[in-house]
Order: sequence, then C-alpha cells, then structure tokens
Amino acid sequence: MNVYSVDERDAREEVTAHGYRVMILHSGRRVSAYNLDGADAREVFAWAEENSRDGAFSVASRFELDGGGVSLVWLTPPPEVVLESLED
Repeated sequence: MNVYSVDERDAREEVTAHGYRVMILHSGRRVSAYNLDGADAREVFAWAEENSRDGAFSVASRFELDGGGVSLVWLTPPPEVVLESLED
C-alpha cells in the first residue's frame, strides 16, 4: 500500500452514490446481485461477509443514470477477478 499526502483541491467533480451493489459469487461462475441502500460502507461490507458462504463477493458504489441503468465503481476487485480466484 502506498500512502501519500495530496492537495484536496485537485478534485474536479464529486458525486454522491445512490447506494451500493453487492455481488455474491458462487462456484460454477454463478452470481447473485443485490442493491443495498441506506447503509454506509462498513454496513455493506459486513452484510456481504455475512451473506457470502466462502467470503467471495464484490462491492461497488452505484450511480443511477438519467436514461436508466447504473454506473458502478468497484471498491473491491470486480466479480470476474474474484470468480477466477474461485476456479484456482
């Protein structure tokens, strides 16, 4: 991990997420997706850990798009990376 000081004024845009998307990953490349709203990041990670059998999950911040659909920003490795590790 690299930690270094930054000038907080370099941010060009700040956007508040509408919630989180949690992907619970199962063997056989199966995925269960859940939206979690009204929770903070600690609560979301705790929920994901409690609800994944072998600790395999991915968490993203979720942003609702005006035309429908969502944008996701992964806070953990994305599901395809985690699924590959399950196959090893």
